[in-house]
Amino acid sequence: MKKIIFSVIAAILLNAAPVFAVTHIINFGGAMFSPDNLTVNVGDTVMWMGDFTAPHTVTSTSVPAGAASFFHANTGSSFSYVVTVEGDYFYRCDYHFMFGMTGQFTAVAQGECTDPLDCDDLDECTIDDCVANECIYDAVDCDDADACTIDNCNPASGCFYSLVDCDDGDECTADTCYPFNGCTVTPIDCNDNNECTNDTCDPAAGCVYTDVNCDDSDACTEDACDSLSGCVYTDVNCDDGDSCTIDDCNFVTGCYHFPEPACFNPCDTLNCNDSNVCTVDDCDIASGCFYTSIDCDDANACTTDDCDLLSGCTYAAVDCDDGDSCTIDGCDSLSGCFNNPDPLCANPCDTLNCDDANACTVDSCDPASGCTHASVDCDDANACTTDDCDLLSGCTYAAVDCDDGDSCTIDGCDSLSGCFNNPDPLC
Repeated sequence: MKKIIFSVIAAILLNAAPVFAVTHIINFGGAMFSPDNLTVNVGDTVMWMGDFTAPHTVTSTSVPAGAASFFHANTGSSFSYVVTVEGDYFYRCDYHFMFGMTGQFTAVAQGECTDPLDCDDLDECTIDDCVANECIYDAVDCDDADACTIDNCNPASGCFYSLVDCDDGDECTADTCYPFNGCTVTPIDCNDNNECTNDTCDPAAGCVYTDVNCDDSDACTEDACDSLSGCVYTDVNCDDGDSCTIDDCNFVTGCYHFPEPACFNPCDTLNCNDSNVCTVDDCDIASGCFYTSIDCDDANACTTDDCDLLSGCTYAAVDCDDGDSCTIDGCDSLSGCFNNPDPLCANPCDTLNCDDANACTVDSCDPASGCTHASVDCDDANACTTDDCDLLSGCTYAAVDCDDGDSCTIDGCDSLSGCFNNPDPLC
């Protein structure tokens, strides 16, 4: 729902007044009233709007003779006071007056108008007019017909608009805004089209994918997962290639092999030891002894792998020295020897021109990577300047404009905190 946050002056008819009276809105929050100084007519209503539970109070400190004092604190979001006596009224917030949270208004007698200029209330949120010698104040319509903006009005500058925040803080929704119907929250689709993952969504982290558990607790199947079809179970092959064994599978322990009683195994009596540690000695019931060379590959490109008949596998270090004093020689277990240029033998920076003709960079050279151009830091730690950099001249510092356009404030700037606009006590 859109709402006008700042001052809105609505014309209402008071039973006790002979002409139209006006309601003046004073917003408050933080440690200020806005506006903190205005002129009203006798018979007008002054309404303060904000959160009194913050806490805040509206406490009169001085009123004209015959006028009622006023006080409101701690509850609700508005408080109204009908002005019945001419003169100056002063008020404050009891909690924050020491921080400058004070205000005042001056009441003058109602009179007849002859021109709309006579009715100017200095409020950009009202349309001022004079009808039948009476001032009429209509609220300015700031509605931009865009559900994605919050429409506001500032008495000093008029209508202004801020974007609606549609973020619901949920990573599982896509939050968008349409000018005709406002915020729209749509669940995101976490489906990764992979049957091997469980697709879920965490409001804090977004989509979460965990592996599907395909373990069927059966030692007689090989469990795998296919991204298109999901879990796949293939029977374990228990055939040991020996016709003299009975091969079978137990779902708890897996494959087992019982001797075939009808078979004779000549390997039971053969001695197949060839006294060579570089072979694996075995026996086939059909062909007899056979020998397979052992695998001495240590998967290390920095060794020469061999086998000694008596001691077995041997691994001699590869010699990577290329005889070049301007290279650094070494070896990587995966890729083997490397001979990298020695940076001490030649410095490319001796011949490189790294000047990029840019006053906003610091030019330097690294022997390994070449020219580098780091950005110049133009921060002067002064909140009263706008820091920038010009490609030709370097850092620039323009003074910040603190003028708020209000003749009743004293404008200035503090180098640490920036602009300030303090009420002018003479206004």
